[in-house]
Amino acid sequence: MFGHVEKAFFHWGVMHSMDFLDHSGSSLYALVEDIDDKRSFEQCDSSSLVNGSHIQSNFSQRRQNSLLKATVSYFRRRETIEIQQGCLWKIEEGFVKTLSWDSDGYLIILGIWGPGESLGSPLGEINPVQNVCITPVRLQLQQRSGEYPYEFIWNQARQTQELFNLFRCRCLQSRIYNLLWWLAGRFGSEFQMGRLTGVPLTHQDIADLCGSTRVTVTRLLGQLKEDGKIAPRNRQLFLKAQPFSGV
Repeated sequence: MFGHVEKAFFHWGVMHSMDFLDHSGSSLYALVEDIDDKRSFEQCDSSSLVNGSHIQSNFSQRRQNSLLKATVSYFRRRETIEIQQGCLWKIEEGFVKTLSWDSDGYLIILGIWGPGESLGSPLGEINPVQNVCITPVRLQLQQRSGEYPYEFIWNQARQTQELFNLFRCRCLQSRIYNLLWWLAGRFGSEFQMGRLTGVPLTHQDIADLCGSTRVTVTRLLGQLKEDGKIAPRNRQLFLKAQPFSGV
């Protein structure tokens, strides 16, 4: 039987992957319009944003107001990107994941986006949904309002289905390796002896993507390394074996 992640992913990701989405979430922006804004943003104490509701509210409102005027936006790693319905941004640098979660708090990954790809308000009836930065991100405005292009809608639906197929695998070690192989195919480099993932992921990042814990991921990656299937390369992973086929 499938676990919480697989059941939740099936319920949310597949049943509604082709539907149009309502805008959801109320998340903190990390928008920067100019050098002065960027400097003040980087000097801001993140703990005070979490613990001080007044500071958080003012800061969030400022970023939301800036978003309506900016053509370039900057976000920190692990920041949430909140995008108005109809607005479309191009990722110039960095990587972003689109995620949801079930009633038990299990994360469900709906998409992973990188340089050159478009990022907009999530599509479908899935709620809640957030776009979260895997790395520092720079966005370039493509459109402020209007209908989303068919290509953008199709890419979101296709990724949801591809990730569902990956996460159907009940063996966590196989799920981790297959996800890394998939990421390497999308963002990495192909070599005669294998693939380089192309995305700088921490063990916690991988755990979040696979619905596991950092400790478990570290142990399983260690086993894959001992088996000669992976090797660390400059904050990335070199994958030496073909993906696992069993579920």
